[in-house]
Amino acid sequence: LCWGGLTANLVTSLAWGLVLIWGHQQDLTSLQLANIGSAFTFSKAFAMIVSGYISDRTDRRRSVLLGGFVVTSAGLLLTAWADATTNPTEIYIRLCVGGIIIGCGIGSVYCVLTAALSDHTAPRDRASAIGVYKLWRDSGYAFGGLLTGWVADASGGSFVTTTTVVAGLVMVLVVSIGGLYEEVSSKTRPSFEPVELIENTNKVREID
Repeated sequence: LCWGGLTANLVTSLAWGLVLIWGHQQDLTSLQLANIGSAFTFSKAFAMIVSGYISDRTDRRRSVLLGGFVVTSAGLLLTAWADATTNPTEIYIRLCVGGIIIGCGIGSVYCVLTAALSDHTAPRDRASAIGVYKLWRDSGYAFGGLLTGWVADASGGSFVTTTTVVAGLVMVLVVSIGGLYEEVSSKTRPSFEPVELIENTNKVREID
């Protein structure tokens, strides 16, 4: 799960950094670049709402974690396809569509990874476990900048190579989650029942 969080922000670093820089080199306007970034951000936000609702009522692995990263990988490959043309309008359209798909993929896993972590952690240990997870997750921004910069330099600034390498890493993660993650049934996930909360509240009132 920590590796999943790191990868999610690694892809975000690519979307916000390399994609926009490359788009600027292709003579896209500032407004077009802003639209590309907005396409990623808004689709990510919408996907988080939908995926959170779905994962709470089904399983987290097949419907969201695996599906979300597969969608992300497809979006990265579509983004790389933008390098196949020199027409700024076509580049802009492909980057926007790619940004929407990547945003939907990352949004589908972003909040669900934290929920999956909670499924496997006792309530008394959740704060420390989430702290460790978010350390790895947020380090994805740094690793993303370093990795994409290194691959871009090693490939002579090839946008296709860089995005394809990141897409490959995402697919490795898909295989890892599919083989290692143990699903917790929605019926047996740890939770605080309203009755327990009421009883605890009454006990506090009796002590007072």
